[in-house]
Amino acid sequence: GDKMEKITVRVSPQQAHVPERGAARASSAKKKKKSRKNEITAMELEKKKKADDAKIPVPTLTPDQQQDQWLRAILKLGLDKEEARKAGHQYVKLDSDDVKLITTDTLDLVLLSHVSSPTLTAPFSYLLSCYRRANTEAKGAGPDKMKAIANALEVIGSYAFLSLNPQSEVVTPQQIKEGQETFIRLLSADRRLARALPDGFLNNMASNFEDT
Repeated sequence: GDKMEKITVRVSPQQAHVPERGAARASSAKKKKKSRKNEITAMELEKKKKADDAKIPVPTLTPDQQQDQWLRAILKLGLDKEEARKAGHQYVKLDSDDVKLITTDTLDLVLLSHVSSPTLTAPFSYLLSCYRRANTEAKGAGPDKMKAIANALEVIGSYAFLSLNPQSEVVTPQQIKEGQETFIRLLSADRRLARALPDGFLNNMASNFEDT
């Protein structure tokens, strides 16, 4: 019969790996598609979580609770030991357990307790800081908040005056002396400096002086 010729086809190494490379590309594309799908799913979950959070009603505060929130920010004090610790505020232990919130009605009592406490070494400097924070909180405040802050400024100012009065029994003679030195130093400071006496402080002091 006829002899069949044996045909040998030579395939280069590059050509031999074409299907393998094609499979690798397909696998890579599949992984990218899966990764992209996971990203979209994560985004959708995050979006859903934000939407669900927005539906959670914000607790409505009573007027006293609202005042407590504002005044705690000014005084850096708290009547609840655990809450004060979490907020980085000083805990004030009152003689009466009936007082749970710092309001315009209880502010005097709370400040008296703290200013006369042995743990407060520089009453006048502390009250100055409170006065500054109250001025800051007053910026853009609404009518209710402004009313609470005005009351706080008045009470803080009266205790600042007491902390400088030689006849005061609220603070020690040494604290009065140190407070007076601080007051004189700040009185002569440049009004443009942050550590000068805060706005309205001198007028507040003058009104307390007139009342004595």
